[in-house]
Amino acid sequence: MITGDPKKAIVKLSYPLMLTMILLMMYNLVDSIWVAGLGTEALAAIGFVTPLFMAVIGMGNGVAADANSLIARMIGAEDYDQANNAALHSILLSVIISAILTAIMLIFMVPILEAIGARDTMQYSLDYSYVIFGFMFVIVFEELASAIFRAEGDIRRATIVIAASVVVNIVLDPILIYHFNIGISGAAWATIISTVFSCSILAYLIWGKKICILICPQKNLISKLI
Repeated sequence: MITGDPKKAIVKLSYPLMLTMILLMMYNLVDSIWVAGLGTEALAAIGFVTPLFMAVIGMGNGVAADANSLIARMIGAEDYDQANNAALHSILLSVIISAILTAIMLIFMVPILEAIGARDTMQYSLDYSYVIFGFMFVIVFEELASAIFRAEGDIRRATIVIAASVVVNIVLDPILIYHFNIGISGAAWATIISTVFSCSILAYLIWGKKICILICPQKNLISKLI
């Protein structure tokens, strides 16, 4: 890809990235479909929380994009120690950002929801948002871990893992919402559990199977893939 037509390379790289973004957005879409059975107020609550959720996704994408760029450039320069350092510091940065955002969202959730007009659906909105934003780190880490794989040229693996987590979310939603009668909180827990599922797989691939430059700084994964 890097020695051929740049336009074709960009197009080839863009499809998995767009698919990843669509898959991340499907968490809330799937939740909305199943929560609709609880009534209009519950569905409206999802609508109020979704923009806040997408803001978190955007924040995670910002960290992931920076990490992706830096790690990829270090790999291109064959400076694997710096690539390893960049990956580790990106994870540390994601922990710090997630902790700050989680504290802000949990402390100011009620005034934020009131400001965007969620007064009539406040309890539903709180039941859903407290779970989602209470486990914000796994959402940010999922994006960052997939960015590390993309930086090494392994776009397919990260996309497959996120797609699998969406399937888990689709299966868990009706079980938690209706079978266990958790209600709208069940939709939030389904999202978090499915995200933890994908994070666990990505973490295993990085630290368990040691296929990433994050663990193997002397191994050029690009040459292995080619």
